[in-house]
Amino acid sequence: MAVHPDRTHYSRRSFLAMGGALGGSALASPVFAAIEQTEKALSVSKLAWIELNKALQGNLLRYGDTGFDRLSQPNNLVYKKNLPVAVAVCRNSMDVSICLKWCASNGVHPTIRGGGHSYAGFSSTTGLLIDIQGLNAITFNPDRETVTVGGGAKNIDIYDKIVTINRSITHGRCLGVGIGGFLLGGGVGFDMRQYGLGCDRLQQTQLVLASGELIDANAQVNPDLLWACKGGGGGNFGVNTSFELNVFPVPDHVMFKLNWEGVSDDFLATLFKTLQQAPRGLGDQVYLQPGQSKSANDSAMNVYFFGHYQGSTQEFMDIIAPIMSRQTPSKQDIRLLPYLETERLLSDAGLPGYYRYRSRFIHGDIPAEMISLIRQWLSKWNAKFGSGFVKFYHLGGAVNDVKPSDTAFVHRKSDWMIDISLLWQADLSTQALQQAHDWQDTLYQPITQLAGGGVYQNFPDLSLNDWATDYYGTNLSRLRAVKKAVDPDNFFKFSQSIQPA
Repeated sequence: MAVHPDRTHYSRRSFLAMGGALGGSALASPVFAAIEQTEKALSVSKLAWIELNKALQGNLLRYGDTGFDRLSQPNNLVYKKNLPVAVAVCRNSMDVSICLKWCASNGVHPTIRGGGHSYAGFSSTTGLLIDIQGLNAITFNPDRETVTVGGGAKNIDIYDKIVTINRSITHGRCLGVGIGGFLLGGGVGFDMRQYGLGCDRLQQTQLVLASGELIDANAQVNPDLLWACKGGGGGNFGVNTSFELNVFPVPDHVMFKLNWEGVSDDFLATLFKTLQQAPRGLGDQVYLQPGQSKSANDSAMNVYFFGHYQGSTQEFMDIIAPIMSRQTPSKQDIRLLPYLETERLLSDAGLPGYYRYRSRFIHGDIPAEMISLIRQWLSKWNAKFGSGFVKFYHLGGAVNDVKPSDTAFVHRKSDWMIDISLLWQADLSTQALQQAHDWQDTLYQPITQLAGGGVYQNFPDLSLNDWATDYYGTNLSRLRAVKKAVDPDNFFKFSQSIQPA
C-alpha cells in the first residue's frame, strides 16, 4: 500500500522542527543543505514528488524519513556524500516503470541500486535512487532445472535458497552483492571453472526500458539484448527486474583455507603452476600480502589460498601435494562439507568501508617478473595507510570454453585475473590516502603490461584512460548497437556507460 501523499514531506518538516527544538542541528546539517541545494537545482515541484509517491506501491523516502540513511548509503563509503534527493523503494516492476517515466517527465536522472556495491559509485546519485532490493524472490522450476531470481536479490538470498533445492548458480562470495550487477558484468565465482560465469547460466531476463515498457530478452525474443546482458555491465540498457538461470547440483565440497608466511619466488612458481594444471572442480583465490621482514633488505611475502574443490579430500590433497612439499602452511583448514556450509565459510560479509580496486586479466601463465615486481612493491607498503595487497582470481576451464563473441563478456582467453586492492579507514589523512593511491597506481602500470588482458567490468575503475576498450574489447561496437536499439536517447547514462552507436 502506498504511503500517504504528504507523508514524506510531513516527516521532513517534523524532523526539521525537532532539529529546531534541539538548537537547529538538523537545519545546520551539511547533508541536509546539500540535498536542499540539489533539489532546488532539479526544479521539481512539491506536487510532482507527491504524485510519484501516490503512484508507487512501494515508498518514496526523503531526508529524515526512517530508512533513508540506510538505503541511501553506498557500500563504498568513498561515495557516501553523493546522497539522493529521494529513494524510491520499489515493490515490483510496475514501480520501476513508474519511476522511469516520472524521471523522464521531470528531468531527473535515475540511478538503480540492487546491492550498492559499485566500486566506482555508479549506484550512488544526487538525483532519484531507484531501490529494487525488494524484488528479491527466488523460485525454482524443477522441470526446467532453472531458478528465476528477482533483480534485487543478493548473494545471501541465493545462499538461503540453495539449502532448500540442493542446487546453485555461479555466485559471488560477498553476501551483500546484488545479483543484478554480478550477472550483468559477467559474474566471477568459485564455481566458474566448472560451470561457467554467472552470466553463462542466464537463459532469460526481464527489463524495464527507458520508456517504461517491460520486455523479455531470451534466445527467441530480443536475443541481442540477452547477449548484451551477459557481460555488458549494469545500468546500460534498462532495469533488469528478474533473471532465469540454469542451476547445477551441489554435492559435498572440500572447503580449504591455507596460509604460508615468508614464501620464496620458487614456492609461488610452484603454487601457480600447480593451480594452472588443476582440474575444473577446483575454485580458488590467492592473496599475496606484505610479510614481516627480518631486516631492511628482506622482502617478506605471505600467501592466503582459499576456495573449494568438488571431489574428495584425498583428491584435493593430491592436487596440492607439490605446493605442500615446498613449504608447510602456518595455518590450514581443510574439510569436506555440505556445499552451503562450504560457501558460508568462504563468504565475506562485505560491510561498508573505504576501498579502491584495480584489476587486469592475465593471458597465460603468471610471469615470474610479475611475482618479483609484486614482492618488491609489497615491501614498500606502509601499514599506517590501511591494507594493501594483491589478489589472484583463478579463471580458465569452463569460462574459456565460450568464445569471446558469444557473450558480451569478452575476457575468454585469460587464466587469471589480478586485483591490486586498497582498504583504509575514514580518518586517513588526504596526504596519506594520496600516497596509498600512488603506491597502487605505480604498481598497476607495469602489471598492465605484463598481464596482457583487459579489465573486469564489475570492478569499474575511474582511473582508466580507455575504459570502454578495457572492459569490452572487440564486443564494444555490438554493445553500442544494442544500446542504440533499446536506449537511443541515452537515458541510462553515467561516467562509464555505453554510448549508443
